[in-house]
Order: sequence, then structure tokens, then C-alpha cells
Amino acid sequence: MRTIPYPQQEHTIYINPAPLLVPKASKQSDFLQFNLSMDKEFKDSRSILSKPVPWCVFNPHQILDSGTWYWRFRSVSKSGEEMPWSPTYSFTVTEDTPQFATPPFSTFFKNIPEEYPRIYCFLKDSLEEARKNVRSHPEFEAMIDEGRNALGMNYTKPVGGINLVHT
Repeated sequence: MRTIPYPQQEHTIYINPAPLLVPKASKQSDFLQFNLSMDKEFKDSRSILSKPVPWCVFNPHQILDSGTWYWRFRSVSKSGEEMPWSPTYSFTVTEDTPQFATPPFSTFFKNIPEEYPRIYCFLKDSLEEARKNVRSHPEFEAMIDEGRNALGMNYTKPVGGINLVHT
């Protein structure tokens, strides 16, 4: 279980943008609202203020400029009552931090194909041909064997001193 907010100055972030993570115990009401800025006072016009969300994570969905970033969060009730802001945390984005900005869920959802099967949307034009030739793929038999082996395993017995079944 997370016990402290992430990221903080002592953390080296592993990706830009870094997700803002809050321990569940810090959520005092129905929602959390996040504030992210390069301005310690959060007065910069480029500061990001999230809408209240029911989860304990915020992703800004944009590459953050290099430098020091400040962030905070607060609980918000269903009725809109805003609780005090948390302490302000900071972290540093460097030029060499790997970048990977995901789209917001609304963009992702809007781009889900309406036709089925959705999982094969990238194969749409060649799906029938792929189905005819799948067995001739050089890795096909190895993948089937791995699947059969996994289905045949007894997960109730310890493997290498590790019990795979939660008791």
C-alpha cells in the first residue's frame, strides 16, 4: 500500500509526465483534485488544475518542461465542499527523462472502433488472410505449447520454495 505521495524531490522520476500518486488514506472525501505547476504559488497561467476525480492518481497527459514542478492535492465532497490543500510536493524533470504522454481517456474512448472485433482493428484489411496462415507462423507451435503447459501446471504446490496459491 502506498504510504506517501509520489513523486517528491527525493524521487528520480522514471517517465515524463510523472503520474501523481496519493495514498488512499490521504483521501478524506469522495474525490481528489490535483494542482500541478512550475510556480510554487500555483499562480502561473500554465498551472494545471484537475477536475475532482474518484481515484488517487492524476496524469497530466502532456510532456512537462524540464525543471522543478510543484504539486498538491485536496479532497472534494460530492456536494462540492473543498477541503484544504495538502502540503506542496516537488519533483524535477530533466532533459534525459524518457517521455511518454498518453492521451486523456476521452480521446482514447473516442477512437475505439465501433465495429467488431475491436482487438483486431489494426488487422482489419488482412484479418481473413492472417486467420488462414496463423498456423504456419514459426512461433505458433511454441506459443500453443506454452499455453498448454501453463494450463496443465499445478499451482497449489510450491515451486522453487514459493507457494503460488494465496492461503
